[in-house]
Amino acid sequence: IERTLTAAASIAYGNKKIYVLDDGDDDKVSSLCEQHNVEYIRRPTHENRKAGNLNYALNLTAGELILALDADQVARPEIIDRIIGYFSRPDICFVQTKQVFKLPNGDPWSNSDEVFYGVMMSGKDYDNAAFSCGSGVMYRREALESIGGFSTCNLVEDVYTSILLHSKGWRSVYHDKSYTEGTAPEEIIRHTKQRGQWAVDSMRIILWDNPLFKKGLDFYQRLQYFHNGFHYIVFGIFLPVFFIIPIWALLTHHFIFQEPFWHYVAIRTPYFLLYLLSNRITTYKLHTFKRFQAQAGLFAVFFRAFFIALFSRKRLPQYTVTQKTSRQSSISSRISRCLPHIILILLSAAAIVYGVANIKNDFWFLTVNVFWAFWTIAVLWRFVALSLYPKCLIR
Repeated sequence: IERTLTAAASIAYGNKKIYVLDDGDDDKVSSLCEQHNVEYIRRPTHENRKAGNLNYALNLTAGELILALDADQVARPEIIDRIIGYFSRPDICFVQTKQVFKLPNGDPWSNSDEVFYGVMMSGKDYDNAAFSCGSGVMYRREALESIGGFSTCNLVEDVYTSILLHSKGWRSVYHDKSYTEGTAPEEIIRHTKQRGQWAVDSMRIILWDNPLFKKGLDFYQRLQYFHNGFHYIVFGIFLPVFFIIPIWALLTHHFIFQEPFWHYVAIRTPYFLLYLLSNRITTYKLHTFKRFQAQAGLFAVFFRAFFIALFSRKRLPQYTVTQKTSRQSSISSRISRCLPHIILILLSAAAIVYGVANIKNDFWFLTVNVFWAFWTIAVLWRFVALSLYPKCLIR
């Protein structure tokens, strides 16, 4: 907190006032604020998580523009000067800057989210659907007050608050430069916890207040916001089917389709090649196989998150702030996170051996399904290795 506070005090903008919103009732934080001569706000109750904390401070302050920084987000001095000009347009509700993080060597969990910040957010900005990421973002008070403050109906306030603002006709900006540096989880327990909470929030939105039918959003905004949650459904629900199909095929010698096998090869091959090509083009070659492994490895997290979202329409699931420190968790808890991956890898390996030993005179059936079984192993092994041996930091 002190590093964040010192950096905030060094922001090169004269007409600013710094507030520390302490929702942890920590007297050490209060003393720290006294030392640095900044305002300290502690609310008497702690309902509605971060959104409630922000709304409480919103009622006690009067600044026209509000720069929100998480406790681990160390800002650079020029951050306000670089983005405040956007607010010369009266319809701008917030400006979200690119986020970067202090990461271990090789970024083993792909926490840099380069495809998201380097490609997707710019596309969303084009459609006026760039959303707040909760930190490194500057809001216009008038815009927040027009929707009654930060949204409290989700685990975190950022995405749904953005939807409400856009549905009211406000415009947002994504500024594709970073002026803060934060921290990211370095091991499996905290990594999956953080990603799981994001997934729950995004899927709750499309399940219970679907952007496709949100009044006030235009066509492209609806699609952009729907994509946020649908992305998690694809990786959590659909992707495991691709892991299971070759196992089932090799163990039963039955194909999932009734069409002749060469039909499948003729259709699937160009589709697969075009997918690889288009993916590289549209993501500026940022979407590497390593990043796909990191995302695909979270399938069990997203699968669980879907059902949490499904059964929490009116009552919010439990939420706690993700600790970013690198304390190593127990081996049993780490195994539990990657157990579905271990099972699929072992089943794929067993299916390959069984298929090679028992499927005769069906060369192409055997070849294609062995290929996809190996693909499953190639996709999932890295998640298992990083879960069980977090210090290996595989490149």
